[in-house]
Amino acid sequence: MPLALLLPQVEVVCVDLKQYSLDLLHKRVDGVQLTSKKDDIVDSIQVSTTLPNLSTYYGSIQSYPHEFDIGVSLHACGEASDLVLRKCLNQKASFVVCSCCCGKLQSDAKNPYVFQSTGGNEKEISYPQSKKMIASLEKEAEEDMNESDNSHNNPSKKKQQEIAFDEIAKASDYSEIGDIRKPKNACRRAAKALVEWDRLLYSKECIECSVSHETPVNVILSRMVPWECSVKNDILIGWFEDLCNPYRTQSQNNTISIPDDTSCDNDFKVALNHLFGNDTVSPGSTINTQNDWTTQEEKEVTSEIEQFLVKSSVSQEYRFSKGMGARKRKLIHSVAEKLSLKHWSEGKGAEKLVVVARRRTSSQVDININNKT
Repeated sequence: MPLALLLPQVEVVCVDLKQYSLDLLHKRVDGVQLTSKKDDIVDSIQVSTTLPNLSTYYGSIQSYPHEFDIGVSLHACGEASDLVLRKCLNQKASFVVCSCCCGKLQSDAKNPYVFQSTGGNEKEISYPQSKKMIASLEKEAEEDMNESDNSHNNPSKKKQQEIAFDEIAKASDYSEIGDIRKPKNACRRAAKALVEWDRLLYSKECIECSVSHETPVNVILSRMVPWECSVKNDILIGWFEDLCNPYRTQSQNNTISIPDDTSCDNDFKVALNHLFGNDTVSPGSTINTQNDWTTQEEKEVTSEIEQFLVKSSVSQEYRFSKGMGARKRKLIHSVAEKLSLKHWSEGKGAEKLVVVARRRTSSQVDININNKT
């Protein structure tokens, strides 16, 4: 809807498998639950009665029958982002793809949204997709098989490759907004980057593109700025024609040099540190010693707990407020442990909170027992 408002000269079509989502769009734009279909026989397109350049298509992106110039996908779940990429590549259309729910790329994962809309849940795409990622995981699988003493019971090379990618996909699926820039989350961010690079490499290798299109596709991997715009902030941007290059200046032959993402490089360095260690890390230690919070945050929690200790009796408990994220609760547990306090969580979901209390000494227990008797 915002695109249709900002670009009145452009026809915008929203494609979705969920009719409810499209009905909600028309309700917001047109003030009605449903609009009349432009052509009940040919397709499932509904045209907005308020914005003439806005319409919706009920169905999968694969079945969308019309040509288009740009495909924009925001947080399409699981393999839906890859289906968008394939559609754009086959159409020779530029694309902006921001993926979501990479954990659903695992070989045994199911997507409830697809099942609810279509009644089926079989994957259409096998992972990894790119030849380079496949070759890399195959090499790793082969080395593992050669090093194993029980090679007869080992999974096949292809199965090991599948297992390896499943682990990457699982690690890449994170949702804590407070963890985005934290060292401990570097492994997850690095895993997400690997998933996106597999998509990027596949796009460049795409057989359909090289055969049917003379112009190769240009693809870059970028991120939303600031990162906190969304936890799922990686963006794949692709184009075929130079005129569509988003980094092109007014002069047709002059393009802006795209700066390297040093933060992504740092993520990989921290992740390698965490997994394997290096010369600057003592044997057996990992990046786990780094915290997911700042010194100031730890001081604030410590001060809050110390104020409770000064004012409270032995039997009293201190309950932190509800609605804190997992990162903040982890910080409270860490501080309480350093202060030799009891600490535990209560409640579930939005009601979950952390409770801290003094640890009773044996003499305090004896005093309580004597008082009761």
